[in-house]
Amino acid sequence: MTCQGEKRGGSPAGAELPLLTDADVAAYAAAVGDHNPLHVDPVFARRSPYGRRVAHGALAATLALSTAERVQLDAVREIEVTFRQPVLPGIRYRVDPVPAAGGFGLRTSFGDVRVLDVRCRTGSPPPVSSPRASVPLTIPIPGEARVLDPAALARIGSEEGSYAADAVGLAGLLARFSAREIPPHLAVLLAWASYWTGMCVPGRDALLIGVTAKVHSASAGVVGFRTRPPAADLRTGLTTVRAELSGGVGAEVTLQSVLRRQIPAAAPDEMAALLPPSPRLAGRTLLVVGGGRGLGAAIATGLAGQGATVLVGCIGSTERLDRALRDYGDRLKPVTADAGEPAALAAAISAVLADEPLDGLVLTAGPAIPAMPVAAQAVEPAIDFITASLRLVLCPVTTAGPRLRRGSPVVITSSQAVADPPRHWPHYVAAKTAVEGFAAYLAAHHPWRILVTRPARLRTDLTNTPLGHPAAAPVAPTAAAVVEAIVTAIQSADPLPRKVTFV
Repeated sequence: MTCQGEKRGGSPAGAELPLLTDADVAAYAAAVGDHNPLHVDPVFARRSPYGRRVAHGALAATLALSTAERVQLDAVREIEVTFRQPVLPGIRYRVDPVPAAGGFGLRTSFGDVRVLDVRCRTGSPPPVSSPRASVPLTIPIPGEARVLDPAALARIGSEEGSYAADAVGLAGLLARFSAREIPPHLAVLLAWASYWTGMCVPGRDALLIGVTAKVHSASAGVVGFRTRPPAADLRTGLTTVRAELSGGVGAEVTLQSVLRRQIPAAAPDEMAALLPPSPRLAGRTLLVVGGGRGLGAAIATGLAGQGATVLVGCIGSTERLDRALRDYGDRLKPVTADAGEPAALAAAISAVLADEPLDGLVLTAGPAIPAMPVAAQAVEPAIDFITASLRLVLCPVTTAGPRLRRGSPVVITSSQAVADPPRHWPHYVAAKTAVEGFAAYLAAHHPWRILVTRPARLRTDLTNTPLGHPAAAPVAPTAAAVVEAIVTAIQSADPLPRKVTFV
C-alpha cells in the first residue's frame, strides 16, 4: 500500500478496501478540518482505548460509499451511518452490499466484526442548491478541539456559521483509493459531521456513533449550518446534535456521539479506605510497570500507602498520579521508558535506583485491545498483538530480574478472559494464556514468588468506550487485593511454593 498519489484502483461492492495509513488519516484531517487528537496526535491517541491513532469514521463511510454505483449515489435522499467499531490504519476492511428498503446498504467489516453500516434511501436526484455566502461562526472555533464536560455541554445553545472543506485535497485523497467518484455534497456532508463532532460539539472527547441526514438539495461550495442546542444524557454521555445545512448541501442532519468520561486513577483516600496506610513495606523498593494509569497506578498508590518506595514505570505522563504524588511524593519515583525496550528500561531504572536491589516487580502494562475475528486478514494483527503483550512481560522480567532479591514477589496481570473468552478477543485470550504459561515457567525455575491476578474488565482508559465503560468494575478493590498479596509474599517465611499463586 502506498500513499504517494498513484491510483489504487476501484473497489467494487463486495471487495476489500485498500489499507489506510496514518498519512491518509492526516490528509483527511487537513482536508476537512477535523484535527481531533484521537486522529492526529500519537501521544493522546496512545492513552485512548485504541492505543493508537484511529481513522475518521466519516472517511471510512466515504470510502464505503465509493464502492456504490454513481447513479445510486446521485439519487440518495436519506443516509444513515452507524459506527460500531473504530477504523484502524493498517487493517484491511471489506465492504459488502446489504439489503435496504427503498435504496441500498453497505457494510464495512473486519472478518465477522461489523465496523460500520451505511443505509441509503433513494429517489429522484436532489435539486440544485442556492449558493451561500460565508457566514462567521457564532462562537469562533479555536485551533484545537473544544474540551467539554457535561456541565459545559449543557450551557451550549444554538450555533451557526459556514463550513468549507478543501475540495481539491479531499477529491485527491479519495481518488487514491477508488476510481469511482461520489457526489461532492455527500462527501462534504460527512466531512462536516466529522468536523463538528470532533472539533466543536462534543469536541475532543467525542466518539461519533451515528449520522443521519435527509438531503433536500445539492451543489458545490460553502455550506451554511445552524445547530440546535445539544441534548446530552449525563449518565451515558450520549449526545445528540440536530442541524440544518444549506448552500453546498441542503439537509437536515442528526449527529449522535458519546462524550468519553475522564478516568481518574484510584486516589490515596480511595485506596486507604480499602487498605489502611501502614509501614508494613517500609524500606522495601518495588517496580510497577504500567504504573502511570489504570490498575498499575492504583497498585503503585497502594504500595506507597504501605510505606514502600515505588518505581512507577510509565511511557509518558504521570498526571493520573497527581493526587498520589502530593501525598506520597517521596515514595513514588517515575521511571519513564518503554517497557518493551530492555536497554531503555534498564537505563531508566539505573538512573533512579543506581545499584540497589528490588523487593518486588509488578507487571500491569498491556497494549490496547481491538476487536478481531478469527479470519485470514486478522492473522498478522493478532500475531502483532500477542508479540506486543509478551514483550511487555518478558522485557521487564529480564531487565529487572537480576535486581530481585530471592523470594521477591513478581505479579503478572492476566485476565478473567482466559476462563471466559469474549467473542471478538481471540488474540487477547491467546496472549494472556501465553503470559500465564510464562508465569508457570518462572515459578518452576526462578527463586521468586510468582503471583498471577485475573481481574475482570476494569474501569480504565483501555475500557473507556461506549460499551466497555458500563460493564467495567472499579479498579481500587482489585488493586487493594494485589497489594495485600504482595505484603503477604514479602513477609512470608515459608519456602518458595515453586508454583503460581493466583490472587
